[in-house]
Formats: sequence, C-alpha cells, structure tokens
Amino acid sequence: MTNISNKIITATPKAVIFARVSSREQEQGQSIDAQLENLHKYCERKHIPILKEYKITESSTRGERKKFNEMLKFVKSQRNKIYIVADCVDRIQRSFKESIQLDELMQEDKIELHFVRECLTLSKDSETNDITRWDFSVMAAKTYVGNLRDNVKRSMKYNLEHGRFQHYAPLGYQNIRDANGQADVVLDPVRAPMVKVLFEKYATGNYSLRSLATLAKEMGLMARRKHNQCICKNAVRTMLTNPFYYGVMKIKKKYYTHKHPRLIDKALFDRVQDVLHGRDKSPTKMSYREREFATRDIIKCSCGCAITPEYHRKPSGKEYVYLKCSHFHKECQQQGLNENIILDQFKTEIFEKLYIPENMRNALKQEVRKQLEKDDVFNAGTKKSIELRLANLKDSKNRVLDLYIHGKIAEEVYEMKNSEIDIEEAELNDMMTKYQETDANLNKMSESIVELAGNGLKIFESSKPDEKNQLLKILVSNCVLDNKKARISLQKPFDLLLKTPSCPIWSK
Repeated sequence: MTNISNKIITATPKAVIFARVSSREQEQGQSIDAQLENLHKYCERKHIPILKEYKITESSTRGERKKFNEMLKFVKSQRNKIYIVADCVDRIQRSFKESIQLDELMQEDKIELHFVRECLTLSKDSETNDITRWDFSVMAAKTYVGNLRDNVKRSMKYNLEHGRFQHYAPLGYQNIRDANGQADVVLDPVRAPMVKVLFEKYATGNYSLRSLATLAKEMGLMARRKHNQCICKNAVRTMLTNPFYYGVMKIKKKYYTHKHPRLIDKALFDRVQDVLHGRDKSPTKMSYREREFATRDIIKCSCGCAITPEYHRKPSGKEYVYLKCSHFHKECQQQGLNENIILDQFKTEIFEKLYIPENMRNALKQEVRKQLEKDDVFNAGTKKSIELRLANLKDSKNRVLDLYIHGKIAEEVYEMKNSEIDIEEAELNDMMTKYQETDANLNKMSESIVELAGNGLKIFESSKPDEKNQLLKILVSNCVLDNKKARISLQKPFDLLLKTPSCPIWSK
C-alpha cells in the first residue's frame, strides 16, 4: 500500500505549454504554430505528458496580462507539480515583474520552468548560474522593448523635423496612405472649402464664435470623428487657433513647419487671431467683439437662420442697429427691422414684469449662500475626478504607444487614438480651469442674478448695449423673430416668475 501511495505522489509532472505573440498580425502568421510544434516535440523527447496549452496574444510589458495570470491560477490549482514549457524566456516575460511570481511558485516546488531554445530548466534547486542566465535573458528582452520604444520616438522626432504630421488630421483634412504606403495628410474636398469660408467670415469681425458655429451648421459642416454631428463653439475656437491650416503644426508646445497642403495663408490666420483676441484696432473698422450689439446671438429668424445685427448710418450721420436675416440657409420673407422695436418688446414682456421685493431678495441671497457651501463639497469631488481622468489619460497614452511598438495596432490607428487623447486632455484641462474660475465668481454672480430678478427694468434701462446683451443671454432661452414680433421663451427660473408674478405664490 505504501509503494502505491509513493507512486501517486511521485507521478511524472505534466506540462502546461505557453505560446505567446504580441499582435494579431503575428498570430495570423506562423509564429504561434511554430512555437507549438517546437514545444510539442520537446515534450515528446522528454516524455512529458501535456496537461494544457495556452495560445496567447497579449503584450508582456503592459496591462494586467489576463491570460498569463489565468495560466498561473490554473497551475496553482493543480495538486501536483507542473512544468511550464515555453519557446524562450521572452515568450513568458519581458520585464522582472513576473520573476517574483514565478520564483515564489518554484520555491514552493509547484512549478518548473523549461525554456526550449535557451536549453534552460529552472526549479527550486537550480544553481546560481542558471538563475543568472534567466535574469540576463529577461534583461535582454527588456532592453529589446526599450530599444523599440526609443526607435519609435526617434522616428516620430524625425518625421516632425521633416514636416510629416503623425496624428489625426484637423477638420478640413484627411488621413490617407500614399503610393508607398506611408501615412499622409491631404485636403478634404468636401470640408476644406467650408473651413476656409469660416476663417474668411470670422476675419471680417462681423461674427462671434457662436454665430460662426451656427453658420457652420447651416453650411452642413460635420465633425469627422462623430458622424452627423455639427461642430460646436469650442470646436470652432480650436479650429481658428490651429496654425496647421497655414503650414505649421504645434506638438507639445513646439512648432514645426509641415509639408502638407496649406488651406489658408498666414496673413488670414493672423487677422483671425486679432479679431479673436480683440486686437483689431483699425480706426475705420471695429472687430465684432468690440461692437456693442444688445441682440447679438439672441434672435433667430422664423426660417431657422440667424438674425444678424449691424450698424447703419442715416444721412444725418446718426447710427442705428438694423436686424436682418442672414438668408444663408434659404430665402424667406423676413424684412429688416430696427433693433429698438425688439428691445421695447423685451422691456414690456420681460423686464416690466420681473419684480421681487427687497426683503425677499435678501432671503433668497442667504439661501443661495447655503446652497453654494454644499456645492463646494460636490465641486471638490468633481475636480478630483477630473484630475484622476487626466492621470488615466497619461497612462492611456503610454499604453497606446506600447501597443504600436508591439505591432498590435497600425500606425494610422495609433495616430488617431493619440490625437483623441490629446483632444480629451485639452477639454478636461479647460473644464478644470472653468471650475476654478466658477468657484471664485459664483457667489458674486448668484447675488447679481437675484438682484437682476428684482430690479430687471431699472438695470436694463441703465445698461449699455453689450450689458443688455449679457442680461438677455441670462434671461432668454429662445427668441424667434416673425415679421415685426418676437416669440420669447425665458430660462428657468425666470419663466416661473412671469407665470406666477405674485411673490407669496412662488416664495414657498
């Protein structure tokens, strides 16, 4: 009985075959099959029965290595000792982080490592020379990966210095492959003319970012990455400030001249920057930003197009603001109108009806302060979430680079993903800036809104045109001009104040 028991305990260990490649392209070739054939022959020569085989496509240097950990979990679950048989060391690992896990299992006599090509077998009784050979093999594999990474960085630097753009092309351009199969950027035949029109329109000083976004929508200019989605105001700003359109690419705060087609000249780009930053100081022409329009970006025509305010001069020399439909999308019957007619309507239908007694305004301010204190706690959590997301994006950049290095993704996909991460990173940084600005100004702004609701008429009558415009943007959610009458909808909660003007009704 004792002899039988000893035979069971000392039964020949079985093998787990481990074959790995880093990319789908390698998997579709003969790399996996070649490894398996070599490993099966080895096990036959050594008379080692095969318990299970793992065919894996994953990087050995990044990520959680789910398949590798799955293999270790299976090995740990076996009652008897297991031989892990691999073609060579770098099929198991290319860094030292797995060495600790494998060495612990060897010291527990749970596994024995067999690396066929190196003719290297490792167990708990292995000599120092064999362990050193293992370490050197891991070091060589790690060095190989490091050299690949360095080569990619050198290649990227070389391409930048020679004017080749390596990211997702901006709006108005397309990423293609040239006759030699190399990545290239060319003008988008559909979107490029529209983008150029937007630059030219904004350079006139007669458009705001919002009205330019509306114009882009009317032209049918769609974003490339999000099909059937119009570009927003922030996307318009990003486009207008991108020097790529006149021949310069900005990469990590450095500028490089690119070799791709130019959509505009630098003179037009500079004029746009002057308008955008309020530097257009021509004595005969003010920029759109400097003009004082009370109804700017407030009113739309009943046909769906934008109502544009512009200055006109009477023969007497007196100036007045004239409202007209852009007729960009389609022709309609809407005639031009003096802005004062609509301002009188705003005064009658909104500001004369908005009134809150002073004692109620003070109570509202106190309540708002209490709410802001609660919001501060929430905002702190939101900002922490943004910081965490920014950190994750940094890790994502490294992962995408590693996938590219190991051939798991094509260069075109790498460039696209890297560009998407850059855009999201910029949006999150912008969001963080806005939160910080909001924290500083929200209390003051909220009290101003309460005062606005209580003294709307007085404030409106004493305001300059640009201040009137700010008030209307706070109050008005939608305004459609139909002939000489505007259909006005208010933002919440101001709409409720007009519906229930009696203070005791809504104050509860």
